[in-house]
Amino acid sequence: MNPAFLLVSRYEDAGAWRREMLALVPGMDFRVWPDDADPGDVTMIAIDYDDISKEILAAFPNVRCIVYLGHGAGDLLDHPAMPEGVDVVRLKDPGLIGAMVEYVILHVLRDLRMEPLYREQQRTRVWRQHQPRLAKDVHVGVMGLGSTGSAIARALVGLRFRVSGWAKSAHDLEGVTCLDGQDTLAGFLGDLDYCVSTLPLTRETRDLVDASTIAAMKRGAHFINVGRGATVVDEDLLAALGSGQLSGATLDVFRTEPLPRDHPFWSHPKVTVTPHESAARLDGSLPTIAENWQRLCQGRPLINLADPRKGY
Repeated sequence: MNPAFLLVSRYEDAGAWRREMLALVPGMDFRVWPDDADPGDVTMIAIDYDDISKEILAAFPNVRCIVYLGHGAGDLLDHPAMPEGVDVVRLKDPGLIGAMVEYVILHVLRDLRMEPLYREQQRTRVWRQHQPRLAKDVHVGVMGLGSTGSAIARALVGLRFRVSGWAKSAHDLEGVTCLDGQDTLAGFLGDLDYCVSTLPLTRETRDLVDASTIAAMKRGAHFINVGRGATVVDEDLLAALGSGQLSGATLDVFRTEPLPRDHPFWSHPKVTVTPHESAARLDGSLPTIAENWQRLCQGRPLINLADPRKGY
């Protein structure tokens, strides 16, 4: 058997992937789904979050490793058709993380400096100044302190925001008030002006941001989600926006993607929708994926393995 690598993605540039992967691993058998070559040759698959299906996961009897092209790996680890004994690799791309940091900073500052209000004033030709809050007087909380959440928290500290972080386990980040465990969540949320979720999707985080969690937030807080869409109960978020419990929401991830055209988020005046683009480019991940391919072929331990016990 000649081992083959398969890319399964409707979003990634397959031609760019082929060029870079072959430059990193000359002679690699690189394939793109759908492919009519022998499925028994495929030993590693790179798959996008929207392309996971029972048919694809069951089609390759000799696959030994799946690279998940998304945030965390919960969608794949929990999939009922996930083959037993197959390693799952998650991405830890500095470029991807940097892009997510930029996204969060953009939308915090956009709201803080009242950019939507000024765009409306421009549309109606109204000249009126508004006094902005300063970063040092604004409290931002980050839910999830993995590699992405920690980077976001550090960047916010660098801009002189008051920053807190919450995670399942204990963390220590300079300039960040770190809390951990379910019993600290309400206290973490209660004083936030902005709540940023980078949470992966696990058994514990599914539907975590529901009516009770939102009720624990400071009235008028702004919610930003760059983690996973299924951590949020949509109906509860919409109700909180309607009641004024939340002043706004910036959402890059959704329970169903693409977001259905009739979903209320599209037209809600307090919601900013972006199409899962906060970290859309994976360029910096390809060298690590190529290294894992070589390790797999050589029988060496893989890097960046997901932990099924944790769910990410």
